[in-house]
Amino acid sequence: MRRLIHLLMAIGFCSMLAGCSKQINEYGDMTTIQYSTIFEQDGLEYYVYIYRPYVNNDNYCYYCELIKNDIFAYANFARKHKQARPIYIINYNDKSANAGMYVSTGENHSINATTYTEIKIRTVPYLMLIERGKVTKDWDEATPIREELNQQMAK
Repeated sequence: MRRLIHLLMAIGFCSMLAGCSKQINEYGDMTTIQYSTIFEQDGLEYYVYIYRPYVNNDNYCYYCELIKNDIFAYANFARKHKQARPIYIINYNDKSANAGMYVSTGENHSINATTYTEIKIRTVPYLMLIERGKVTKDWDEATPIREELNQQMAK
């Protein structure tokens, strides 16, 4: 009888572990996409976040570092709540994955874009909302990005 109880407890514990997904604690835990595939992701609505990771004190984005935990928190939320929009990431520094990225000398511009060649990136962090194959909203500063994601998690 004791063996049966121990066996059932072991099976239950293993089942719990199998049901747990890994927490997102770094960009490497998130789904990275290539710049040219921004409009090719599954789902009618999703976010694309462009960032520059910390490399060293001479090569990093202060504001990307400031909100990265907010990005991870939202990504974890979206994983657990199927109604939440998924979030995909693009590493601005990864030139091989970003072939065709238009680096602008003006302002960020993506509203109403339906192809990646219409998007102009000047600064990061940069968050875009893609709805039905078109960029409908964008945020290009840390505070508005944080507010948008926190607002979505509060729904």
